[in-house]
Amino acid sequence: FAESLRTYELTHPKIGPVIFPNLQRRLDEQAVFFTQGYSSSFSSGQTVRGQFSTLCSMLPNIAGAATYLAHTTLQTVCIQKILKDAGYATAWFNSFKAAYHNKRLFESLHGTDHFYDETYYKERGITEKIGSWGLADKPVLLETAHALEELEQSQSPIFANILTISTHHPQPIIPGADVPNSLLTELQADKSYHGLLSSYRYLDSALEGFFETLF
Repeated sequence: FAESLRTYELTHPKIGPVIFPNLQRRLDEQAVFFTQGYSSSFSSGQTVRGQFSTLCSMLPNIAGAATYLAHTTLQTVCIQKILKDAGYATAWFNSFKAAYHNKRLFESLHGTDHFYDETYYKERGITEKIGSWGLADKPVLLETAHALEELEQSQSPIFANILTISTHHPQPIIPGADVPNSLLTELQADKSYHGLLSSYRYLDSALEGFFETLF
């Protein structure tokens, strides 16, 4: 799961190749890419609404509270449980708090056994932050790849639910994740949109480092 990633920029004929060169290539060569999308909410809990829809194959409670928050014990079968029953090791990775928005409780009740949150990553020396939500994606994703390698020693296939965080609103302009001035001028980008594009450039690089290490 890529936090706050929009298909508008990802698939845009001018923006996409500049901001997401690595991810576009991975999607073209190694992914199953579904082009249909929908708005998952109008209020809080947008991330967990999207996760609920993807993992549990149900539309979110669009007009009401997010399922993870208000209906944590909902009796529904999610992909985590199906794969756990099939012998998979099921794991959840995110550099923020596992308990936030009832993620840990909902996931544990619906088939997830192993949790890796900010405590895990901080214990391994990761302190870099981008924005106000969790730890930076680049070092976190590299450590996640190593954690998956360790989990693999169990000899079980793995289902990993991995959520990035550095693109969470509000998106800062990230040093080193530069956006060409020509593109900013053409888009008439203000500081806020510049921050969004910069965070996407950073995410593209972070994901590529993860995929290289994983594969």
